[in-house]
Amino acid sequence: EWCEKGMKAVGRLIKKMRVNSAEFKQLLKHPYRSYEQVKAIVNYRDKHKKIEGIDAFEMMEEFTEEDIERLRPYLAFD
Repeated sequence: EWCEKGMKAVGRLIKKMRVNSAEFKQLLKHPYRSYEQVKAIVNYRDKHKKIEGIDAFEMMEEFTEEDIERLRPYLAFD
């Protein structure tokens, strides 16, 4: 309980993972992604060449709205 009230993440200290250039194994290392989600990301990237933003995850059945919001601070799409 103390941790929840006394600590918060600082946005600029978060190292964002580059979704469009990360390899499968790198994407899989993130604790908020499952194997099936990483597979969906790589398949989408292979088909469309690039993921423009996290909104593309809404088209993937492997991601819920909660998943997307949880991942938002940790991903970069440049």
